[in-house]
Amino acid sequence: MMKSYFVFLSRNKGYTLINFFGLSVSLMFVMLIGLYTWQEKSIDRQVANADRIEALGMSFDGTDACEGIHHYVGTQLRKHYPEIESACGVCHNGTWVSCGGDYLSASLLSVDTTFFHVFDYKLLKGDRNSCLTADNSAVLTVSFARKLFGSADPMGQTVTIGDTIRFRVTGIMQDLDNTVFCHTDMLTNFSQAKLYNMANTDEFFVKGSINYTGSSVFLLMRPGHSFIGRSHELTKFISTFWPHFQESWKCEVFTTPFSHLYLSKLDTNNDVTRRGNPTLINILMVATLLILLFAVTNYINLTVAISGRRAREMATRQLFGATRCRVFAKLVAESTLLCLVAWMVALLLAVAFAPVMGHQLDTTLQVSRLFSLACIGLSLLLIVVIGTLSGIIPGLITSRVKPIEIIKGTFVHQTKMVLSRVFIVFQNIITITMLGCALIMLAQLRHLVNAPLGFNKDNILVISTFNSGHPDAIHTFMDLLRRESCVAAASASMGTPLDGGNNNTFAFNGKAVSMQFFITDPYFMNVYGLTLKGGCKPQVHHFYINHEAEAEIKNIMGIRPQELLRKNPFYYADSLDVYGGRMNEFLIDNIQREQHPMFIDIQPHVDYPWAISIKVKGDPQTAFNTVADVYHTAFHKVMTDDDAKFADRIIQDKFHQEQQTSHLVTLFAFMAILISLLGLVAMATYYIGQRAKEIAIRKVFGSTGAQVRRRLIRTFMQYVAIAFVIGSLLTVWLMQHWMSQFSYRTVWWPWILVAGAVVFAVSLLAVFVQSWKAGNENPVNNIKQE
Repeated sequence: MMKSYFVFLSRNKGYTLINFFGLSVSLMFVMLIGLYTWQEKSIDRQVANADRIEALGMSFDGTDACEGIHHYVGTQLRKHYPEIESACGVCHNGTWVSCGGDYLSASLLSVDTTFFHVFDYKLLKGDRNSCLTADNSAVLTVSFARKLFGSADPMGQTVTIGDTIRFRVTGIMQDLDNTVFCHTDMLTNFSQAKLYNMANTDEFFVKGSINYTGSSVFLLMRPGHSFIGRSHELTKFISTFWPHFQESWKCEVFTTPFSHLYLSKLDTNNDVTRRGNPTLINILMVATLLILLFAVTNYINLTVAISGRRAREMATRQLFGATRCRVFAKLVAESTLLCLVAWMVALLLAVAFAPVMGHQLDTTLQVSRLFSLACIGLSLLLIVVIGTLSGIIPGLITSRVKPIEIIKGTFVHQTKMVLSRVFIVFQNIITITMLGCALIMLAQLRHLVNAPLGFNKDNILVISTFNSGHPDAIHTFMDLLRRESCVAAASASMGTPLDGGNNNTFAFNGKAVSMQFFITDPYFMNVYGLTLKGGCKPQVHHFYINHEAEAEIKNIMGIRPQELLRKNPFYYADSLDVYGGRMNEFLIDNIQREQHPMFIDIQPHVDYPWAISIKVKGDPQTAFNTVADVYHTAFHKVMTDDDAKFADRIIQDKFHQEQQTSHLVTLFAFMAILISLLGLVAMATYYIGQRAKEIAIRKVFGSTGAQVRRRLIRTFMQYVAIAFVIGSLLTVWLMQHWMSQFSYRTVWWPWILVAGAVVFAVSLLAVFVQSWKAGNENPVNNIKQE
């Protein structure tokens, strides 16, 4: 039954190639994006009590909602509300761990002893009820245990954090994959959070030193109970024990279902949990369906375009007794068969390109799931649906053929230009919109990354040095750095303009005051190009503030800047340091952040810096390698790309989700252009083929080849112009919504014109080739055929 179809495909190689390519590539994207969507929506489904776990969060002044709160809140809620079965506080820190050799970078979670009660993650070795009871207990993930101990049994072994802090391995857990928690290597008792930030501990909470969102707190509710919708009640209760809770901001406390946390839009300020990108998922699903629709319309259009070549076959089948339904069913079966073969090729392409796509999506695509029975069954159903939809229109047109129409030559005339106009406009609308959105996104992100922030960000290498070692090692590292020819300057500090320093919120005479503070050495301002008012030079044992800080000190605290440290000492700052004046403004973090009150205290040296900033000369990569060698010499640790990044890269990473979305939209826009180009060639072939006699007659009556080409191209480009108008309006509507999230915006409307010009040029190229052939063809050939 299919022999004639295979003969037809072999004789029409262009038709076969275009359809096969479009269907295979689009089905590959359907597989990969479908797999990615399934993985993202199945995060933490393996947690048995996920439907009873809720995460505490806060909003400030009705906006800036984030997941996270102080650990002390969970403790008090557990005591006050009997409907809470258990509570677990979690705090994240980066650290260095050794078992006798070189130190390894580790991501550590300080957790309450209830962790394995609230979350039933698999513990491979150890006792779930007691493995985190002791202050010096540590549970390692299986992959990190293998890095530290190789094939040896790690249970009971000692690991060292920093230089002197020792932990005993009391458990081995399965790697925390497919979870909302950030990458984790090690769990310790929450009491160890004091080693990294005292403001996260309950002890310092009661003293008034509070890191508002430094921890994540998870509540395991008893069956039938929930805090969803009880935000006012929670906020009122927390205000009874949290001093000055509502004075700095209008804070509101709420809970979010654990199963919804990953795809929520809540900020995460403490690095305990991570977020997916629901907007990206929706964009990818829509883009994938559009690419698939392009392939289907191409198939329909091409099949209709050359239906005359099969009309004689179908008419002959009817003469020999085949019914219209049977002819229709044959054409649908042919399209389904082509989809099946394309699906097989798409499966191989998906396996081959899964690592590349996974890299773009920041995940590992589990392609083995594509071979599961459920996935294969769903794929076969999809093939039948696509094959049927692709074959319906060609089947209806071709099955209506009457043998007498073939003899008269009227079949081609009846199908003329019915679908081409719709498909030309539709495909170009989508292509212009996708390309316009991609170009605007790329331009806006470039605008954000290159925005002036008021500090130097070129050729500055920033090394995270939390818990890197003893002060002697820090001083050795700094001394060795300054001897290198590639190092122009180096500074150790607690906080940089890139991370915003640390927020110090304190109460003064019953009023809340909030400042970002930086504790730096004398080289800090030079490295970042920061300056003082009046051209003054920064001095040791002096502190400097910006305009916003001066306003808070005078208007809220009611004191002079000179009295700040004497009347309200800052942690890490020397209370004897004197006021040195105002500094010129600079923005922290990125251009989107509002200006904050800021305080910089300059000390002779910083013994426990959070970061070391290095201004390098020459080739950046060569400088990076040199610094890495010095780092290993001083700390006996390997400096990775995660430990050290250039400032411009750090700023780029702050817009990672937006960049990821723009890159993927660009990819799909390119695929849309490519598949659309193939479709336009098919449409041009169909359009011009239907007018072969008209073109021949015009040439016989004196039209030149150039006139024929202009007429054909003008007719075709009218539809592209219509598509440009509609596509431009659609792009404006979409991009106005997307751009509204940015306070610092580029001029973006010209990129719509660029997108239209690109699509116009591609369409012109597709039509011009076919028009050139038609314009140069001998009219006698077509008149003879008629």
